[in-house]
Amino acid sequence: MKRLLVLPLVCICTNALAQKTWTLKQCIDTAIANNITIQQSSFQVERDAASLKQSKANRLPDVNGVFNFGGSRGRSIDPFTNSFVDQAFNNSYTQLNATLPIYSGGQIQQTIAQNKELLNASKMDLQQAKDNITLNVIAAYLAILNNEDQLVVSKNQEEVAAKQVERLQIVAGEGAVAPYTLTDLKGERASNKVAVVNAGNALEQSKITLTRLMNIPYNTPIELSRQEVDLTMANYDKSSPEVYSEALTNMAQVKAADFRTLAAERSIKVARGGLFPYVSLGGGLGTSYSSAATKYTVLNEFFAASENYVISNGSQLPVYTKQQNKSQDEFGFGTQYNNNLNAQFGLNVQIPILSRLSVRNKITQAKINRNEAQALTNNTKVQLQQDVEQAHQNMVAAFNRYKILNEQVEALKESFRAAEVRFNNGVINSAEYIVIKNGYDRSVVNFTQAGYEYVLRTRILDYYRGKL
Repeated sequence: MKRLLVLPLVCICTNALAQKTWTLKQCIDTAIANNITIQQSSFQVERDAASLKQSKANRLPDVNGVFNFGGSRGRSIDPFTNSFVDQAFNNSYTQLNATLPIYSGGQIQQTIAQNKELLNASKMDLQQAKDNITLNVIAAYLAILNNEDQLVVSKNQEEVAAKQVERLQIVAGEGAVAPYTLTDLKGERASNKVAVVNAGNALEQSKITLTRLMNIPYNTPIELSRQEVDLTMANYDKSSPEVYSEALTNMAQVKAADFRTLAAERSIKVARGGLFPYVSLGGGLGTSYSSAATKYTVLNEFFAASENYVISNGSQLPVYTKQQNKSQDEFGFGTQYNNNLNAQFGLNVQIPILSRLSVRNKITQAKINRNEAQALTNNTKVQLQQDVEQAHQNMVAAFNRYKILNEQVEALKESFRAAEVRFNNGVINSAEYIVIKNGYDRSVVNFTQAGYEYVLRTRILDYYRGKL
């Protein structure tokens, strides 16, 4: 047999408005959209993207401004004259400062490279989460199809038993068979009914599993499409080493581990940058205002006698001095801000001399983190190889089991057909007939399960190859 489905499927007709037919792609897309683990991985990607953006922005100037307005009472320093005054006045100052990094020992560039690797790692974690949920949905999807087929098989088996009971009831009424023959067949039919109930419950349980993966409410009439699922029973053409080789290249989990190892390598260079001087350009622009600042305007000049005098020929003559009439005015806010403008700039060099060995210890810690990341990467690859070998062996065993059960079904099918003819003609008794029927029924159930198991095993290998 080249196909798994050897029995006709029962079509369950329900109200189209109350039933939704889900394709495998729709189930996977829904599960990916609603899965909380995938959402958390997406948030981590956004955080790492923001960190990368910030590390690139650290190359830009740092510009900030300050504005202050306040008042003073009592003895204080007048910011306009820098002299002590004992009066109430208001004052304000504004500053604009800027710093531009010139050289940082390569820390900025290495931090950018490190954050790029971390972003790539988080993207791979997101892809891995999607692959995991995809594989789980495929397994649940196949489980539903398998249970649907099992239900069909159980119903067919019960239908065969029902026909035999119906026939024997007629024959037993005529006294042609012993009463125990009819009761044996009724007991067999009851067993088949229980099998139908169990198969129906298994089907509903598998549907609940799928809806949980999709994170949607369970809906009893849910129906799955079979068009997207390839149930061809062909031998898998990839060996275990070939699957592992592709897994090393395509598996998101391996890529994430490699990216984190590269990020750990960059962290060592970031820490070493602390051994070098930090050079930056700095500058600022400022101005101030004080309400105590005043200006005087000369209105006119005149001569007036002072308190001093001179004696001439025995007479006191007054001394005249030039005096001025002035008006006192306050400087306006805008005028002072314009007049008090000042600017400064310079080159700043910070040379690390002794920082309590903190830089050296950061380098040591970064190397330890690198070694740990490398160890985790190696362990990931070793574990992956073991998982691939196990998965490949399971696939081979499933395929061999499927082929053997295929032959068994063909043999027991013919045996059951002959037994049914002989039983109907009274050649064999009911016990022999039930034994042969049960053997054939089990072979059909096992064959159906083996086919779906093999399909699932091949999908697991495709998962490792990054082909889901």
